[in-house]
Order: sequence, then C-alpha cells, then structure tokens
Amino acid sequence: MRDNQSILTRLKSLRLKMQLNQTKFAKLFEMRQSTYSGIERGRESFTDKNIKLISEVLEINEEWLRTGKGEMCKNEIIPTKKEMIKLINDLTEENQKIVQDYIKLVVANEKKMKSNKH
Repeated sequence: MRDNQSILTRLKSLRLKMQLNQTKFAKLFEMRQSTYSGIERGRESFTDKNIKLISEVLEINEEWLRTGKGEMCKNEIIPTKKEMIKLINDLTEENQKIVQDYIKLVVANEKKMKSNKH
C-alpha cells in the first residue's frame, strides 16, 4: 500500500521545482486546474494512471514518485524540459497545437531513422 500523503507531497515539490502554478502543471497532462488542485490536496483520486503519465511526460523516476526512493529525475534533462514547458505554456492554444504537431513529426522522423539503421 502506498502512502498517498507522501506521494502528494512529492508531486507538489516536483511542481514547485519546475516553477509552475497548478494551472500550467495541470495543462501538461490535459487536466483542469480544479482537478489537479483536488489531487494535490488529496480530495481527488491520484491513480496509477496519473503516476505513470507524470513519470513518462516529465521523465520522473516512477519509484521516487511512489515511494520517495531513488533520484527524482531519470536524467538531468529536467531544466531544459522545464524551460520548454514554460515557453509552450506562454503560447496560445492554437500555437501550442502547432508546436505539438511539429514535435510529433520530429519524433516520428527520429523513430523512422532509428529503425532504418537496424
């Protein structure tokens, strides 16, 4: 059984480390601010799906988020990602969609290039 209060404390510390308010942090996971606020305060359910999503999107060590064991970050890229997240959050929704589509295109191209090498 996991200690939800400790998970929520780690979740909030992660958000604060990234210097994001609840609205911008929630937007990363396509979540309403009120829903995220409820999660952070323990009023809304923080599911395994939420944990996996946050871990994957931010490249956070899932074990750290669940138990506090190990390092928070899977690698040291988080400052760059934090900067990218801030920049993207300052865009209009239309431009955010354009950036998202472009990133998907770049990722697909990388995957194609990697598969051609093998």
